[in-house]
Formats: sequence, C-alpha cells, structure tokens
Amino acid sequence: MTTRRVLAGIFSILITIPVVSWAQYPFGKNKVVYQNRDWKVLKTEHVDIYHYPGDANLIVYVAPLVEETYLEFSELFDLEFDNRVPFVFYNSHYDFQETNILPYLISEYTGGFTDLMKGRIAVPFTGQYATFRHVVRHEMVHAFMLEKLQRVMKSMGKYTYSHPPLWFTEGMAEYFANTPQNTQGNMFIRDALFHDRLIGLEEIWRIEGSFMMYKQGEAVVEYIATNFGKESVVQILENWWTAQDFSFVLENTIHMNIAELSESFLKQMKRRYYPAVLSATFASDIGEQLTRPHSFHNQGVATFDARGKIEIHALCAQDGVLNVCRMGIDNKDRPYEKAVVKGGRSSAVESIPAFRSKIEVHGDTLLFVAKSESRDRIYLWNLRKNKAFAHFKFNNLSLIASPTLSGDRRRIVFSAIDADGKMDLYRYHIGAKRLDRLTDDGFSEEDPDYHPYEETILFTSDRGSYGQRDRTHIYRLDIDTGEITPTEGGRHADSDPDWSPDGRTFLFVSDREGTFNVYHNR
Repeated sequence: MTTRRVLAGIFSILITIPVVSWAQYPFGKNKVVYQNRDWKVLKTEHVDIYHYPGDANLIVYVAPLVEETYLEFSELFDLEFDNRVPFVFYNSHYDFQETNILPYLISEYTGGFTDLMKGRIAVPFTGQYATFRHVVRHEMVHAFMLEKLQRVMKSMGKYTYSHPPLWFTEGMAEYFANTPQNTQGNMFIRDALFHDRLIGLEEIWRIEGSFMMYKQGEAVVEYIATNFGKESVVQILENWWTAQDFSFVLENTIHMNIAELSESFLKQMKRRYYPAVLSATFASDIGEQLTRPHSFHNQGVATFDARGKIEIHALCAQDGVLNVCRMGIDNKDRPYEKAVVKGGRSSAVESIPAFRSKIEVHGDTLLFVAKSESRDRIYLWNLRKNKAFAHFKFNNLSLIASPTLSGDRRRIVFSAIDADGKMDLYRYHIGAKRLDRLTDDGFSEEDPDYHPYEETILFTSDRGSYGQRDRTHIYRLDIDTGEITPTEGGRHADSDPDWSPDGRTFLFVSDREGTFNVYHNR
C-alpha cells in the first residue's frame, strides 16, 4: 500500500516535492473543516462523480473528461469494473485538504489520490485545465491497475499478494496520463543523466517517493512500451501471478530481469541525450550559483540594495516550512540568507504556496500570497520594518496567485479561482477598496505582470488553437479596453512573462528548443 510519500492505503500524485513535508496525522490534532458540503452525485455511464454546488460550469468539463478517460483505459487494460467508479471532485485544493476520505493531513503538494481500500478517486481543481486532466488520468490509471491486479490474482486463487514497486506503479500512471513524455519529464531525465544522478533500478529505493522517482519511473515505462509495445506494460500486471518477485515477472513478460532492464534503459538514455552535450550550455558556464547545494529556492526576484549590490528575495525551505528569504553579499563580501517572512507560525500566514504564486519586490515593499484559514490573502510587507502594513482577503475567491503591483502602487492585478471554480484575472484598487473582474471565461489565466507605467498586463493562458493540446501562450491585456492579443504562439509552451523596467520588452519561459529556457521578446 503506497503513495508518493508512502502513506498507508492510497496512491497519490504530488505536484512536486521541494521539501520534506510528511502528511501524517499527529495525535491530538484534527483537520479543520470550515464549512459543510451539500454533496450531489452526477452519474455517467460508468462513474459516480461526487460534487457540491458552486461548480456548475466545471462539472460540464469534468463529467465527459472522467467518462472518456474511463472508456480509454477500459480498452487499454481490457477491463470493465463490476461496480461504478467513485470519483470525488473538489472545487479547490483548500477544499480538498479538508477531505475526510483520509485521516491524514494533506499537503499543498498532493495533487490527488486513489483510495486503495475502497477505490475512491479524489481530485481537486486548481484552475489549470491541463494539470487537472493529467491528475484525473493519473489517478484513473491507479484505479484500473488495482482492479486489474485483483481480478488476475483472484482468477488464480491468490488472495494475498504484494503490489508492484512504487517506481513502476507511479511511472505507469505518469506514462499513460502523459503520453508522450512531456518536456518536464525529458528535462529531469536529461539533467540527472548529465550530473550522474540517474541511478540503476536495483537502487531506485534511494529516491523512493521523490518527484525524480516519478519521472524516472515514467521514462522506464516509456522504454518498455516503446521497445516491447504498450500492451506489454499491461501484460506485466496480467503476469503478476507467475512470481512473487518483480524481477521474475519482468522476465516472464519482456524476457529481461530487473538488472538487464536497468542496463538497457541507461544505455538508451545515454544514446538519446549525450549528443545534446556537444552543443549544450550549462548554467555554471554563464552564471554563478547563489544558493546552497541541495537547498530549495523558488520564485526569485532580483533587486538592488542601498549599496547598489544585487539582493534576491525568494521562497525558501527552512525547518520544514516555506519562508520568504533575503539573500545577498554583506560588507565583508560574505553571502548571507535571512528569513523575512516566516510561514507556518501563525494563523495569518499559515502557509506560503511554493509553486503557484510568484512574489514581487518594489523598493521596500514585498508583495506575496499566503493562506489564512480557508482562503488566501494578498500581503503588502514592509521589508525595512519587517512587518505587514496591509493585507487583502476576498470571501468569494479561494486560491489567489501571482499578485503584481502597478507602477504607482495603487492597484494589484492577480489570478484567482472563484466560487464556481473558474480561474480569471482581477484588479484591486487599494485606495478605493474596489475589486474588478478583468476576465470571465473558461480559460486559465496565470502569471500576470503589470506594465511599469501603463494599464497593460502580460499573462499566461491556455486559450487559442493550441490550448486544448495542453499548451500555454502569452497574451497582452489592455485593461482599459479589455482587448486581449497574443504575443507568442505555436506548438511550443510559453509562460511566466516579465516586463523589462522600461516596459519595451519582456522575458518569458518557453520549451521551443526541447527544454524550458528563458527568452527575450524584443
């Protein structure tokens, strides 16, 4: 019985894992449930979808996605469930964290789970349709895998058995949910190979439960499917009764034991990625590492301090929680790092999101998002006095991400999910205390960045012809007219726009050359 961090009784998919954050259930503590749900059941042909009011628009998207995924995997696994599959849908991740399906506390990094005992699938909506689709497919693979193993072993009169190793179960779920392997997976494997961190399958226990284990497991399953056919991955489950050792089951299916598969896989990865070394530019070739090795820092923002030296503010992991840290060089040319906002120490800043929200620094003002009770707040933090001087909370908005401040510091634009589960852009007038909704559609809108002196923002969205193919591009919004125009496009994925100080150009991230890199739009 496994999870991404080996929680008893569930299979789960984590968004990623920057810090060790065990979702254990401490003695004497209970989950906080802020409001009761009026649960409804929507029945498709094969799935019972449990949902609650407020998601009328989302359920129109969720129902066909879940049913189509069921039909696809039913054919793939050659399997029909005897009972209907229970699928529990949450409008937001904060609602998902209140679930009583599991007694465990659920961290921000858990994207969904499949209950091993009762086969319930639980998935929250985070505003990103591509991510939601991926998690639904990932968890549905787990449900089919569990049912397949149970049927196979029962037909052979075997009622006690172990499950496949975690790297295989999660790798299979990632592969079938993500075929073909995406840019992120390729980047993880290539980077691990280049830095001698791609380990043999006999020693994969060393990275058990890590995000790297998921990506390496996905790559190994892709190797099996490519060389022996996609049906061979399912055949491994059908042959589960033939041996108690996974290596023997592999040999009975693809005629390779675990050692042979590991050696062949590593050779193939070298053939695939080593040619890229000839023309690759490594980060160390053009820059200097500013953070400690094996530490976690994210959403960095570079500014200049009073001495004219570069100072960086970023999210950092310390003592098992996320803080906002300041890094730089002191008067004796020694590097320093100090937490300026500490998360997880009060009800005001219960937690700081690690990945879904950027931070901004304007002079002595830090702009960031933190969870408080059942909702997010936007904070304006005085870095000189080291305390908040304003915060904003909106009762009809749950998840808030990436607030960005206007040049005159009078308005804030941010991305948020409303009560219906829709992700849109909003503008808040600080002085007038007025909230404007800037977009209202069925697309995701993320990563807004305010122009330095115009009422214009750049943002990332999945709208357009390639949005349905899990591609995001960068768009420009004229706030006064409401006109939205694309600035980048094509088959690649673009995100994270950032205006230059003069507002004439911007930086962005794209995978147009096969890996995510920073580009300059002139």
